[in-house]
Amino acid sequence: MKNLIKRTQEKGFILIAVYMAAIFVCIFSVVFFGRHQAAIQATERYQNRILAFNAAEAAIDHALWELTTDSASRRTSTATAAYTPQTATSLGQ
Repeated sequence: MKNLIKRTQEKGFILIAVYMAAIFVCIFSVVFFGRHQAAIQATERYQNRILAFNAAEAAIDHALWELTTDSASRRTSTATAAYTPQTATSLGQ
C-alpha cells in the first residue's frame, strides 16, 4: 500500500516539475526575442545615421560645386558628366 501512495505523489511532482520547466522556457524565449528586437532596432538606427551623414555630405559637395562653377557655364553646359568630389565615398561603405 505504501508503494501505491508513493507513486501517486511522484507523478504529481513530475507534473509540477514539467510545468515549471515549460514556464521557464517560455519566459526565457520572450526575453530572448525582446532583446533580439532591440538589437534589430539599434542596427536600423545605425544604418539610418550613416545614410543621413552620407546624404548630408553629398548635399555639401553639390552646394560647393554650385558655388564654384561659373553661372554662365552652368546655364550652357549639358549634364553629360557627373560631378565627382575629391573625397568620394560610396553609400555602401
